[in-house]
Amino acid sequence: LLPIQHWFFEQRLTNFHHFNQDQLLSLSVEINLDVLRKALIDIFTHHDAFRMRYSIQNCKQWYQSDQVEPVIEIEDFTKEINFENALEEYVNTCQASLNIESGPLYRIVLIQGAPDQKMRLLIIIHHLIVDGVSWRILFNDLTIAYDARIRGETVYLPPENSSYKDW
Repeated sequence: LLPIQHWFFEQRLTNFHHFNQDQLLSLSVEINLDVLRKALIDIFTHHDAFRMRYSIQNCKQWYQSDQVEPVIEIEDFTKEINFENALEEYVNTCQASLNIESGPLYRIVLIQGAPDQKMRLLIIIHHLIVDGVSWRILFNDLTIAYDARIRGETVYLPPENSSYKDW
């Protein structure tokens, strides 16, 4: 484990799975789901932390070598009377759904039906594999991968400085 991961397991939390960060993006353009899915595969292949799993009882981590195709859920809030309240309740449910032992350590949801007609992209990632700095890296890489795939070009992501797999 990394030092910060040792700290995490030393906390003896009542729910180790519900310790995550999320980003809710308001999309100004229509998203191509197939391209987004392929761009996420690029990101998850490049950043091996998405394949890490943890044992709560033994305080250990391991690398799950098989790549799981990312699932993008689609939720429609069009019929909700109070979009903000329904969204908050939904986000809380999603945050509590991660599992550090069996995975996944992330959840991605495309949300439709906002009053402003803009789609929302909800990304929740367990804090064991993301922090404030890594969000910027992930969004930069996702933008590079998505833009390249939209143009039909090969995706070239910046090299990782250090990876969980190497650790």
